[in-house]
Amino acid sequence: MSRGSQPTPVDLGVMLEQHRAALYGFVRLNAGRLVLRRDTCGDIVQSVFRELLRVRDRFRYDGDAALRKWLCTTALRKIQDRIKYHRRQRRDVLREVPLEGSAPLDDEGSEWLMEAYQTVFTPSRDAMAREELARVEAAFEKLPPAYRKVITMCRIAGLDPAEVAAETGQTAEAVRVQLYRALARLAALLR
Repeated sequence: MSRGSQPTPVDLGVMLEQHRAALYGFVRLNAGRLVLRRDTCGDIVQSVFRELLRVRDRFRYDGDAALRKWLCTTALRKIQDRIKYHRRQRRDVLREVPLEGSAPLDDEGSEWLMEAYQTVFTPSRDAMAREELARVEAAFEKLPPAYRKVITMCRIAGLDPAEVAAETGQTAEAVRVQLYRALARLAALLR
């Protein structure tokens, strides 16, 4: 398939499957507890895929990086929509307490999470993360929002620092430095 050409529906399905793990991890790290208490990552990922399939006649494939950017941007919009939806409800969802013994979040898709998270960790960290996924996500939540964003965009979504720089208005070098600092802080929180 050449750059800028329209993929066939079979190609689009294969491409989406190749990006499923990264998008799943991206959603999991960006959705927050409010959304994840009521929605699963799989539902949001499927909603993103359905939207792409719905607009496939108008969608122009400009390479994997552009596709990843579209998927992540769409996922963030869907997450924001879910936050607004949950906050509009009559009861205060922020005061809800999970039932004792219930799963902390959805356990569905843990194999996709580990595949997505492997770009953040060394092999030894990957083994540890496999055993302590909840601990990794708790450490991630303690990071400043800018650090969470640069890790999810560069490592989970797989965007180049130059692409992230264009999105955030920074230089590519500033994104690289911020990514280095964010990963160092995450590693320190995991110790």
